[in-house]
Amino acid sequence: NNGHFDWQGGQLYLGNGTQFQNNGVFEVSGNSGIYNNGGAASLFTNSGQFNVNDGAVVATNNPFVNQGGTITADGSLSFTGGNAVFNGGSLVGTGDINIASNATFNGAFQSSSVNFTGGTFTGNAAVLNGAADFVAGTFSGSWEVSEVSTLRTLGGSNKLLMGADFTNNGGFDWQGGQLYIGNGTEFVNNGRITATSDSGVYANGGAASSFVNKGLIEKTGGTG
Repeated sequence: NNGHFDWQGGQLYLGNGTQFQNNGVFEVSGNSGIYNNGGAASLFTNSGQFNVNDGAVVATNNPFVNQGGTITADGSLSFTGGNAVFNGGSLVGTGDINIASNATFNGAFQSSSVNFTGGTFTGNAAVLNGAADFVAGTFSGSWEVSEVSTLRTLGGSNKLLMGADFTNNGGFDWQGGQLYIGNGTEFVNNGRITATSDSGVYANGGAASSFVNKGLIEKTGGTG
C-alpha cells in the first residue's frame, strides 16, 4: 500500500506467506483484527502511518514489524501474537497501544501511549523517548529510559527484569507492584525513581543481579 488503505470493517487474515507492506496510510475505523491464517509465515510491515481512529478496537496476532513507521492509536491497539518487532519509529496517540505478549524493540523509539501488559519485552539497545506504562511482564536485553522520558509502573502485578541491562536516565515512576530482578540483571539509576506506594526490589534467581543508584530515589506515598 503506497496510498490510503481505509479499513472500515471486517477482519484481515494473512496466510501462505503473504507480505503486506504499508508505505502509505493504513487507517482503521472499526473493531477489527489482523490474524494469521496458516501456511507459510506471513508478515505485516509498517513503514508509513498506521492509524487506529477514536473508538476503534484492533488486535493483531500476525507477525508485525514497525519499520520506522508511525503508529497512532486514538482508539485501542493490542499486539497479542508474541511476534511483534519495533525497529524505531513512533508509537503515539490519545488511546492505548498494548504490548500484550512477547515483543522485540530495536533502537530508539518515541512513545506516548505504550502499555507493557504481558510477555517478555526484549530490547536491543532499546531507548524509550517519551512515556510508557509498565503494567505486567518482563524486560530483558538492553533498555534505557532517556533523560526526558518516564516509565510508569502501574497496578499490583509483579514487574520482572530478567537478564536485563536497564538504565534509567529519566523518571521511573513506581506506582505499584513488586520489582523482581534476576539472571544477571543490572539496574542503574542515573535519574529519578519516585515510589508512591509500598513496594520492594527482590532477587529472582539465576546469576547475581545488581541495583546501582547514581541518581535520586524518593518515596512520596505509602505507609512505610
